[in-house]
Amino acid sequence: MGIFTDCIGSDYSGPPSQAVLYTSDEGFGDVDLLFTITPPDFLTFVCPDAGCDEKHLDSVIARIDRWMQHRFITTIMVDLDRSKTGSFTSDQLTGELRRISSQLVWVTDGQDLKEVLTALRFFSES
Repeated sequence: MGIFTDCIGSDYSGPPSQAVLYTSDEGFGDVDLLFTITPPDFLTFVCPDAGCDEKHLDSVIARIDRWMQHRFITTIMVDLDRSKTGSFTSDQLTGELRRISSQLVWVTDGQDLKEVLTALRFFSES
Protein backbone atom coordinates (compact mmCIF):
# COMPACT_ATOMS: atom_id res chain seq x y z
CA MET A 1 0.00 0.00 0.00
CA GLY A 2 2.93 2.30 0.73
CA ILE A 3 4.12 2.44 -2.87
CA PHE A 4 0.61 3.45 -4.02
CA THR A 5 0.12 6.11 -1.33
CA ASP A 6 3.57 7.55 -2.04
CA CYS A 7 2.83 7.64 -5.75
CA ILE A 8 -0.49 9.45 -5.41
CA GLY A 9 0.55 11.61 -2.45
CA SER A 10 -2.21 10.43 -0.11
CA ASP A 11 -2.22 8.86 3.35
CA TYR A 12 -3.81 5.52 4.25
CA SER A 13 -4.02 4.26 7.82
CA GLY A 14 -5.97 1.00 7.44
CA PRO A 15 -4.65 -2.57 7.33
CA PRO A 16 -2.22 -3.00 4.43
CA SER A 17 -3.37 -6.54 3.61
CA GLN A 18 -7.01 -5.68 2.83
CA ALA A 19 -8.41 -4.50 -0.48
CA VAL A 20 -9.53 -0.87 -0.36
CA LEU A 21 -11.23 1.55 -2.69
CA TYR A 22 -9.59 4.81 -3.72
CA THR A 23 -11.43 7.52 -5.63
CA SER A 24 -10.07 10.93 -6.51
CA ASP A 25 -13.13 12.58 -4.92
CA GLU A 26 -13.38 10.63 -1.67
CA GLY A 27 -9.89 9.20 -1.08
CA PHE A 28 -9.66 5.77 0.57
CA GLY A 29 -12.69 3.79 1.69
CA ASP A 30 -13.95 0.27 2.22
CA VAL A 31 -13.88 -1.75 -1.00
CA ASP A 32 -17.55 -2.67 -0.53
CA LEU A 33 -18.47 0.95 -1.34
CA LEU A 34 -17.35 0.21 -4.90
CA PHE A 35 -20.34 -2.06 -5.43
CA THR A 36 -22.86 0.59 -4.38
CA ILE A 37 -22.15 2.93 -7.29
CA THR A 38 -22.81 2.64 -11.00
CA PRO A 39 -20.00 0.58 -12.55
CA PRO A 40 -17.46 2.86 -14.25
CA ASP A 41 -16.35 2.26 -17.83
CA PHE A 42 -12.77 1.80 -16.59
CA LEU A 43 -11.42 0.33 -13.35
CA THR A 44 -7.80 0.18 -12.23
CA PHE A 45 -7.11 -2.55 -9.71
CA VAL A 46 -3.79 -2.29 -7.82
CA CYS A 47 -2.85 -5.58 -6.18
CA PRO A 48 0.18 -6.51 -4.06
CA ASP A 49 1.99 -9.65 -5.17
CA ALA A 50 2.77 -10.55 -1.55
CA GLY A 51 1.24 -9.94 1.85
CA CYS A 52 -2.40 -9.80 0.83
CA ASP A 53 -5.33 -11.72 2.26
CA GLU A 54 -5.94 -14.01 -0.74
CA LYS A 55 -9.39 -15.19 0.45
CA HIS A 56 -10.61 -11.61 0.76
CA LEU A 57 -9.00 -10.67 -2.54
CA ASP A 58 -10.56 -13.69 -4.27
CA SER A 59 -13.98 -12.56 -3.00
CA VAL A 60 -13.37 -9.02 -4.30
CA ILE A 61 -12.25 -10.38 -7.69
CA ALA A 62 -15.40 -12.50 -8.01
CA ARG A 63 -17.60 -9.48 -7.23
CA ILE A 64 -15.65 -7.23 -9.61
CA ASP A 65 -16.03 -9.85 -12.34
CA ARG A 66 -19.83 -9.83 -11.99
CA TRP A 67 -20.13 -6.09 -11.43
CA MET A 68 -17.72 -4.90 -14.15
CA GLN A 69 -18.79 -7.37 -16.82
CA HIS A 70 -17.97 -6.08 -20.33
CA ARG A 71 -15.98 -3.12 -19.02
CA PHE A 72 -12.26 -2.32 -19.17
CA ILE A 73 -10.27 -3.48 -16.13
CA THR A 74 -6.56 -2.82 -15.69
CA THR A 75 -4.86 -4.82 -12.95
CA ILE A 76 -1.50 -3.59 -11.68
CA MET A 77 0.50 -6.14 -9.68
CA VAL A 78 2.96 -4.44 -7.33
CA ASP A 79 6.01 -6.62 -6.72
CA LEU A 80 8.95 -4.84 -5.14
CA ASP A 81 11.33 -7.81 -5.12
CA ARG A 82 10.20 -10.23 -7.85
CA SER A 83 13.72 -10.88 -9.17
CA LYS A 84 14.88 -12.24 -5.80
CA THR A 85 11.86 -14.08 -4.47
CA GLY A 86 9.55 -14.93 -7.35
CA SER A 87 5.82 -14.39 -7.19
CA PHE A 88 4.04 -15.02 -3.90
CA THR A 89 0.56 -14.82 -5.40
CA SER A 90 -0.96 -18.23 -5.99
CA ASP A 91 -1.25 -19.45 -9.56
CA GLN A 92 -5.03 -19.66 -9.12
CA LEU A 93 -5.31 -16.01 -8.01
CA THR A 94 -3.02 -14.85 -10.82
CA GLY A 95 -5.18 -16.83 -13.26
CA GLU A 96 -8.34 -15.16 -11.97
CA LEU A 97 -6.74 -11.73 -12.30
CA ARG A 98 -5.71 -12.55 -15.88
CA ARG A 99 -9.24 -13.75 -16.66
CA ILE A 100 -11.04 -10.59 -15.47
CA SER A 101 -8.45 -8.06 -16.64
CA SER A 102 -8.33 -6.34 -20.00
CA GLN A 103 -4.65 -5.84 -19.23
CA LEU A 104 -2.41 -7.10 -16.43
CA VAL A 105 0.78 -5.17 -15.66
CA TRP A 106 3.56 -5.85 -13.13
CA VAL A 107 5.41 -2.92 -11.54
CA THR A 108 8.49 -3.17 -9.35
CA ASP A 109 8.86 0.34 -7.94
CA GLY A 110 7.19 3.70 -7.50
CA GLN A 111 8.51 5.02 -10.81
CA ASP A 112 6.99 2.07 -12.72
CA LEU A 113 3.67 2.56 -10.92
CA LYS A 114 3.62 6.30 -11.58
CA GLU A 115 4.33 5.73 -15.29
CA VAL A 116 1.52 3.18 -15.60
CA LEU A 117 -0.95 5.38 -13.70
CA THR A 118 0.05 8.37 -15.84
CA ALA A 119 -0.51 6.35 -19.03
CA LEU A 120 -3.96 5.41 -17.69
CA ARG A 121 -4.68 9.12 -17.06
CA PHE A 122 -5.11 8.43 -13.37
CA PHE A 123 -3.78 11.83 -12.37
CA SER A 124 -5.83 14.93 -13.14
CA GLU A 125 -4.17 17.26 -15.58
CA SER A 126 -2.94 20.50 -14.05
